[in-house]
Amino acid sequence: MHNMFIENLIETGLIGLILYSVYIFSFWNSAKKSGDVFAAAVMAGMIVMSLSVSIYAFKPYWNIMIYILCVQNRAARREERKERRRRRASTREGEARI
Repeated sequence: MHNMFIENLIETGLIGLILYSVYIFSFWNSAKKSGDVFAAAVMAGMIVMSLSVSIYAFKPYWNIMIYILCVQNRAARREERKERRRRRASTREGEARI
């Protein structure tokens, strides 16, 4: 097969295709939400590429997925740090008022 979506439909059925699609598009949403334009572009390219390439023939497919996971994780940690800084700043302001 040369199309990942059709390949998943044939191998795992409709349920497998739905799970695979949710999995792929959750990575797409993560890439968009992270604000990293490069990660979103890589993910868009990978989705288009998966219409004409098999996972078994194109091994870097999984490297791209891991890259997107790393970007997502980095963005989440950055947001957590910003939130902690905001809380500390608001705590300090509250202590200064007392």
